Order: sequence, then C-alpha cells, then structure tokens
Amino acid sequence: MKKLLIANWKMKPRTAREAVKLAKASDVRDVLIAPPYAFLPIVKNALKKATLGAQDFFYEDPKQGGAFTSAVSVSMVKSLGVKFTIIGHSERRAYFSETDEQVTKKILLAYENGILPVLCVGESQSVRQRGIMEAKAFVALQIAKDLSRVPQQAKKIVIAYEPIWAIGTGNNDTPENAADMARHIKSVVAKNNHGLNVAVLYGGSVNSKNITAFAKENDINGFLVGGASTDVKEWKAIMAIVKKA
Repeated sequence: MKKLLIANWKMKPRTAREAVKLAKASDVRDVLIAPPYAFLPIVKNALKKATLGAQDFFYEDPKQGGAFTSAVSVSMVKSLGVKFTIIGHSERRAYFSETDEQVTKKILLAYENGILPVLCVGESQSVRQRGIMEAKAFVALQIAKDLSRVPQQAKKIVIAYEPIWAIGTGNNDTPENAADMARHIKSVVAKNNHGLNVAVLYGGSVNSKNITAFAKENDINGFLVGGASTDVKEWKAIMAIVKKA
C-alpha cells in the first residue's frame, strides 16, 4: 500500500472470539491494527502480515516506580511486540482529561522504547466555526506543545489530523480542506522539528463511500480509521480502495 492505513478498534469488539475473527480479516501487509489492551495477545497471535499497535499507554515511566492501579505501561505493550501507539486521541483528551504535558511524556517514552508514535490532533466545532485560520492556529499550537521534547535522534512521526467535530458523527471534512491541513501540519513540523520526517493521516468518519476522494490527495499520506475498521465487510472494502490509491 502506498498510503498508511491504521485501524483503531477503540473499545470494540465485545469478545475475544470476535477480536480474533476481525484480526484475521484485517491481516494484510502494511495495515496497522490497534486493538484494545485486553485483546493485544490474541490479536498478535492471529496476525501474520499486519502490524500490531496499542491505543495508548500510561504517561509515567515504569522505571520510576509508583502504584498506578489499572494503568498499562509502555514496557508492558512493548513486551507484546507492538510497533506503534496512538497518542493524544481526542477521546483520551476529552473523557480522560489528558493534557498536552501528558501527551508529550508519552511521545518521549515511545521514542525511548523504539515505538512509533501516532499523534492525534484536531480542532473542535467551536474553533472550526471561527474559520480555517483559527483551526490551523489551534492545530499548530497542539503540535508545538506535544512535540516540544522530541529527542534529536528521532527520525519519524505520524500525525493523524482528526477534526473532533467529524469523529463518529458521519460529518467528515472535505478532501480539499483535509489536504490543506496536512500541508499545514507538515510545514509546522518542518519549522519546529527539523529533520523529523512526518506522515500525515486523515481520520474522522472515514468509510468506503468517501475514502476514495481523500485517497486522491497526495498530501494525505494515509488514514486512521475508527468505527469502520471494526466492520469486516466495510473494512475489507476500505483496504481494497486504499491499496489501489
């Protein structure tokens, strides 16, 4: 695949049996899959071609100790062979009050442990209503804060632009606007993090009916797909479209 394709299963599917079935249906080379923590081991065993990732991990370094009930450390997911992790998803920021400082810590831990960070950024409906320049300024500030401690030896990062108002609503952005924001994100990274190679993905109500138009935009390097990646028929259609792009 020329475009990067990441499946974020979020809190789905319901059972281990369903997770194995979905993993086998998604087992395509160059596809990246982020299942819930509970299903990481069985999904790993089910995969032969696709790349395993995590949806998140705790922001404190386990080497420093500490009792954090229910938290999952970077060393835990690393031990399962994950190659990437989603960091700073809007649902983490909104429902778990995750801050940019915590996001920054996670990105640093990811690099220190050889895990590729997939940073999520995006503006709210109220910000977008004030105009595209306001949205760009908001995203630029997020990036500046979240990448403030990237180590010099870091070579690559993936940034997923997911306008909050589009996630799970069915109201996706236009391909032209998404591509414009992708160019903006690349320019911000180039200005503040010299030498860091960035791939920009689009996410937010992406499905088999609208992804073709987004895939035609050269500045969009791939997709972070949520709900649609947990529907086997829909996900297979998306993978087939992106493979041809």
